[in-house]
Amino acid sequence: MEVWKTYIDGHYEVSSEGNVRSVDKVVLFNGTPGLRKGIQLKLTKNSKGYKTVIICVEGMRATKSVHAIVADVF
Repeated sequence: MEVWKTYIDGHYEVSSEGNVRSVDKVVLFNGTPGLRKGIQLKLTKNSKGYKTVIICVEGMRATKSVHAIVADVF
């Protein structure tokens, strides 16, 4: 059974199976609030074969190893 937990102040969620998804959030589109639906992030492999995802919070992007995220959250 896949269990989801919050990651990075509620911007993302990570599962016990190693999946990462963004959450639904309200954002401004040209000054008008709108709902941006959360999506499951695409997992890629780095040069050492570890799965990674790109996390973006407040305009700052970072590539994180999925196994490190799962270890931090669980």
